[in-house]
Amino acid sequence: PNILQYLQHKNSEVSTVARSVVKSICNNSSIYVVEKLVLPPLLKCLKPSFSAQMRMYTLDLICSYAETNSTAISNTLHDIIPVLCDVVNDARKELAKRAEEVLYACTLTSTNKDIAPFLKTLVDCLAHPEQIPECVHTLSSTTFVQAVETTTIAIILPILRRGLTERTVATVRRTTLICENMCKLVENPLHAVPLINTLIPLL
Repeated sequence: PNILQYLQHKNSEVSTVARSVVKSICNNSSIYVVEKLVLPPLLKCLKPSFSAQMRMYTLDLICSYAETNSTAISNTLHDIIPVLCDVVNDARKELAKRAEEVLYACTLTSTNKDIAPFLKTLVDCLAHPEQIPECVHTLSSTTFVQAVETTTIAIILPILRRGLTERTVATVRRTTLICENMCKLVENPLHAVPLINTLIPLL
């Protein structure tokens, strides 16, 4: 966090050195360091209070992690996705587009084969909420077979949350069906905590 604040320093030489240091830390960090010490402050840098340039640079860093340290990204998707969902709907089109690309890159770290064919559709829905009913319809007619873990829940959760708040009764009904089908495939109750805490009040 102490180094990140210098990324948007007025002195270009300072910000350039800061970028070099941050990149060095990122490239030499273990999975545990990435999960616990690197990603949390990076996600904070995506808040609207930071400059667009700073937020864009942060998105690039997270995207690079999705390629080089995919396990760390996969393990923390429940923290990453809600933040990226906010940026996806940012007023700055360039920033929103990049966030959508990074969000997709992050979802690719999931190993669940059942949702793999729908990842692009799921990300598109988060950027274009009007597609939610159609996406829910597709998911509700899909047979889930593989065990559902926190990573899978983290990816589908934003869609379920929006599906349960839709005005159309059919969409709400289909969303509850998806919730039921997913819960049946949760082998470790701890993996369902993010799902339960968010969805139970809506259900």
